[in-house]
Amino acid sequence: MKEVEKKLPKPYTLKILTSLIGYGIYLPAQIIQQQLAASGIASEILIFEWLYDQEKKKIFSDSAAAYADNYKLAQLATKIPVNYQASTDPKLVEKLYQQWTQEEQTHFLCLSGLWFAILKNYHPPFAQKTIHCCRMDAGHAHTWSNHQQLTIDRSYFLFDIQHKKINYAFHIPELKNITYAERSKNVVIHGGGWGLGDFITKTAALAEAGYHRNILIKSLNKYRPEDPETSFYLNDPDWDFLNKTSSSEPFPAIGHIHQLDHISYRHQEHYHPALDLINQSKAIISKPGGMTLTDSLITGTPLIYLEPMGENEEGNAVIVDENKIGMSFEKWKDENFNLEPIRELHENIVKLQSNLPDFIATFKHDISHY
Repeated sequence: MKEVEKKLPKPYTLKILTSLIGYGIYLPAQIIQQQLAASGIASEILIFEWLYDQEKKKIFSDSAAAYADNYKLAQLATKIPVNYQASTDPKLVEKLYQQWTQEEQTHFLCLSGLWFAILKNYHPPFAQKTIHCCRMDAGHAHTWSNHQQLTIDRSYFLFDIQHKKINYAFHIPELKNITYAERSKNVVIHGGGWGLGDFITKTAALAEAGYHRNILIKSLNKYRPEDPETSFYLNDPDWDFLNKTSSSEPFPAIGHIHQLDHISYRHQEHYHPALDLINQSKAIISKPGGMTLTDSLITGTPLIYLEPMGENEEGNAVIVDENKIGMSFEKWKDENFNLEPIRELHENIVKLQSNLPDFIATFKHDISHY
């Protein structure tokens, strides 16, 4: 007998709560929403920073630019607990509560601990609420600390720091993995969604070792046209999901910089187009962010990690090392950037891919029972 997938009842609404504080929690929200929609499950993405007024939004954008220029400042920021709730506009928060109370039952999938205070203070008089959390980093993060007096129905840990294992993966059907043998001697280098760290200078020796560097930059002031063994790519600067002034494209276009006045952009409907570059490369080189580690698993591409930013990324580095799916940049450098260990890491990822449960399929199964 054919099994019929159970759908959410009509009065049941699903909110995916995320933030623009990093691509590591924004991008998976978009992937989750699209794949749920393909299964007939409607959901709404809510961005925490949409609750800021214009002044606070400007401070948020200015801070991102300051961190991109000063990695030590960004690292320091991860160590200082911040009351993000104080930055929200009370009128916008109250409007959100009023909308939620009109619904008979609301299910929340929270990808960012920034939402905990909002959820804790939401007390619907008649409606019911359930809260699931998805953690995209292995290590501790201050943003996840504020969960006192908040009932969480289930937490999913993609990366289990206690047992040093990987619990779930994301699968993107529209992206077909390329075998190791088919990949050119390319590497993709970036500093996460905010372009953090001096990843350009630190990886300069790779060009001398015969690798072509595909570098993702946040702004054109980091473009270096003189290196023939390096290609630069830029997220569409007009893409602004913070103010929702751009088109409805959930993923920013990525532009290949041929010259400062010649940038060719391309979109992808189902994922960030940087995955196409990663899928054709021998390795990703970046700080070990949660989404970067997820990109590694999605594409079967080893992660060669630079200095972690904060405890959350230090935990991710432990997961990479223990599961032998990557290594530190310094270790690879000591091995003279040899390709053989990279091939072995790739094979380890491929084995992992076949055994890891798909997070979205697991989540769909769980919410069908509410």
